[in-house]
Amino acid sequence: LDVDCYNPSNDYPSVDCLGPPTCNAEGKCEVECGSSMCPAGLERVQCDVEPCNARVACIGGPVCVNDYCGGCKRIYFDTAGFQTCKDDGIHNSKTPQEALDDAKALWTSFGLTTYDYGFAKSCFCTEEFRQPLVARVEDGALSKVTTQYGEDVSDDVKASVLTVESLFDLIQAQIDDSAASISVRYHELYGYPKYIFVDEREMVADDEATYDVRFLVPVTK
Repeated sequence: LDVDCYNPSNDYPSVDCLGPPTCNAEGKCEVECGSSMCPAGLERVQCDVEPCNARVACIGGPVCVNDYCGGCKRIYFDTAGFQTCKDDGIHNSKTPQEALDDAKALWTSFGLTTYDYGFAKSCFCTEEFRQPLVARVEDGALSKVTTQYGEDVSDDVKASVLTVESLFDLIQAQIDDSAASISVRYHELYGYPKYIFVDEREMVADDEATYDVRFLVPVTK
């Protein structure tokens, strides 16, 4: 069964392409390269929270796997590797655009224009751009960036740090440009993007990037 290939305890050769895992005629798991992580006919959706972190819809095993194809679903496996339960998407699911619009409205409702936050980026770039950083935004503009140890950074590194508003703009641009893959997790209370993964073009190597807001603290003047 294809679902067996979602079980993290089942190893199969890693293939550097986009596609859902499937069980072939020999009973082995493989990835059929295509333009989506989902099987044909199913669209990847954006969920309010990770399905495995949402309320329990069925009694499952100790291993839970998120499934975003066609809904906010999750699959449970027991310690022996057998599927015990599948939640077929009773949770609220949204398109990436709907999730972005709702998150922006939630963030805007708090009126937070001055805040400290932790920012990290993973990309095909030098180490100084990938290190964890601490930044301050004042009145909506980036005012200070240091390393996590309080050390100064170069102007180029500072320019690479994105404010919450810039992260929202990044997500919108990727949606508008029909990025090959984009995955976003929004903060449950404030709505800001706390994790973004982007692969702009399927057949272009080394263009993937992640953006991670590790914490955000509002600053009261």
